[in-house]
Amino acid sequence: MNKKQSLISAKLPKGEEKDWSTMNKKQSLISVIMATYYGDDSEELKEAVESILKQSYTNFELILSVDGPVPEERKLFLQEIEKSDRRIKILWNEVNRGPGAARNSAIKVANGDYIAIFDADDVAYPDKLENQLNYLLQMSLDIVGSTYTEFGTDINKPMETRTVPINQFEIKKKIGYFSPVANPTVIAKRFVFKENLYYESFRVGEDYALWIVLLKKGVKIGNYPYPTIYYRRGDSFLDRRRGLKYAKTDFLNKMAAASLYPFYEKPKIWFLAFASFIVRLLPAKLFNCVRNLRHRNKNKRL
Repeated sequence: MNKKQSLISAKLPKGEEKDWSTMNKKQSLISVIMATYYGDDSEELKEAVESILKQSYTNFELILSVDGPVPEERKLFLQEIEKSDRRIKILWNEVNRGPGAARNSAIKVANGDYIAIFDADDVAYPDKLENQLNYLLQMSLDIVGSTYTEFGTDINKPMETRTVPINQFEIKKKIGYFSPVANPTVIAKRFVFKENLYYESFRVGEDYALWIVLLKKGVKIGNYPYPTIYYRRGDSFLDRRRGLKYAKTDFLNKMAAASLYPFYEKPKIWFLAFASFIVRLLPAKLFNCVRNLRHRNKNKRL
């Protein structure tokens, strides 16, 4: 057994060890969904698209869902890449309705046996689709996310790799505390997203809300124990995770997640929902300190 096999087995619950050498030979079609809008950076979008086009797994379609009007130079770029690669499809949504609605419009027209979600400012590892699809099949999962590597302005200077709970038991155990699945890392069987769309009323936290729904329905969720994307922490990273809008959505998500816990644990989740609401209203610097402390404690418990 090689080092990679050994590490995977060490992190999986007893009885779930698989023969990692058995690779998926069938080239099933994967639909990669990427939403983009006016506020995205053009160069970052180009990097994101290029990282998908260079995947080791080649049988995919990339559906770019444009959420409302975009600058003319971005429009021209999208039109050019659509012509340059037959795997690319562009959906032009006239009105900005938020990331959930933009992804849903792409999901509805996706042809893939599997659907992957990706963000317009991140960079995928070259073997992301291949590794996660194999893992999903071998672990008999319906949807799989992964750990991820954060970086700032330079992808060659990664900040840290964020760990996540690996198996369904741990994911369900943590769902009331934080979102245990990173949205831009996920790949799922077709039915998962076709039958369970994102909450379009949520402009933030729509992915967290979806994971709660899937767990309630008994959908089999896991995380690949290795990073598959470089997750960009730009200047607006903190602002996207604080403020009244995010505080309200996060509060509603945690309260919804409480129903997944036994009665004696519900008060803890309710308290956390109220505490998290307050923390997300803190000034950016103080919020960042609290967030980093929480992540350090979370990683120790995983």
